[in-house]
Amino acid sequence: MTPSWTSPVTIIGLAVAVAFALLCYRDMRRALVVVTGVGALQRVQIGSFSGQQMVQGLVPVEVLVTALIGVWVLRHRLLGSRPLARCTFDGPLFLLVPASFL
Repeated sequence: MTPSWTSPVTIIGLAVAVAFALLCYRDMRRALVVVTGVGALQRVQIGSFSGQQMVQGLVPVEVLVTALIGVWVLRHRLLGSRPLARCTFDGPLFLLVPASFL
């Protein structure tokens, strides 16, 4: 069976992304800790997308960081929760630095 948009792996990957987006919306600092820990996993794939000639899985850091940035932009640009200048995003962002060395 070739992975597709309706395969169980892809549906589980989308569910993980939605659950993580909810975590980002509720507590951005905790979400950054989760991204730092889970994003370092290299052998795990979330979702599987297939084209005509190849199948590509996404590693957790790709899915989770995309959800994190999407929620952050949604909250600060579209919903206007707080101005960007007053955001305390820089402090927890340094948690991602150790993961970049892995």
